[in-house]
This record gives sequence, structure tokens and C-alpha cells, in this order.
Amino acid sequence: MGDASVFDPEAFCYVARLHARLGDEREALTLLTRAIDGGYTCVELLAHDPWLDSIRPAPAFQQLERAAQQKYDAARRLFEQVNGESLLGMR
Repeated sequence: MGDASVFDPEAFCYVARLHARLGDEREALTLLTRAIDGGYTCVELLAHDPWLDSIRPAPAFQQLERAAQQKYDAARRLFEQVNGESLLGMR
């Protein structure tokens, strides 16, 4: 995918959606891996985006979905441990 010096995990995720929609499972999974490895957890998108329906049954997709959920859960726990809502003025 294009310029290797560009690193935007969220963009990788959205380009992966396009590849999945066009039937390119391999590239979609590669880009989703880059997105999740880069820290973009996108759990809601992975679970519900209809453009990912074609790749959702793939074992590799299911593994990525689990990895994203684990990263999300770890970030949520840390946010709660440091009283993140108070730090952001949400309480």
C-alpha cells in the first residue's frame, strides 16, 4: 500500500474496509493487522461494519477481532486506574 513512511492506523482500517468491500480479503486482513498493531482498536467497526461482512468468517479476522478487544480492554482498565474521567473533567 503506497508510501511505507505514512503511518496512520485509523487510515489503514478504513482502507481495509474498501479492500474487503471489493473482495480482496488478503489485503483487507493485512491492513487491519497494521491498524490494530498500530494501536487502533476499532472494536465496534470490526463487530458491526457491513463492509467487513465478507471477511468476518475468516479465522484471521476473528483473531484480529480478539486482539483488538484485548487492547481495548487493557486501555479501558488503565483509563479507569488513573481516574481518566476526572483527569479529562468528565466528572
